[in-house]
Amino acid sequence: MERRAVLAWPATGGGTGPEARLAGADVLIAGGTLVLGAGGLFNSVLDAMEAFAVTLLVGITLLFAGFLVATGVGKPGPV
Repeated sequence: MERRAVLAWPATGGGTGPEARLAGADVLIAGGTLVLGAGGLFNSVLDAMEAFAVTLLVGITLLFAGFLVATGVGKPGPV
């Protein structure tokens, strides 16, 4: 049996339309949660407070960027 990976980029027609924008937002939000999880690991296991602060800043920034991409903030509406 052959397995095929379903990727969001080709499935959305090469990156056009709202599906590609939402897929990009999902990637940003997922990346933000992974960075935040790694930051918590740094803080608890390695007791590295500076690394935790940096990963907290980067993770929240990624989450917020994903929110902005998902909601389409900053795009002009139809005229």
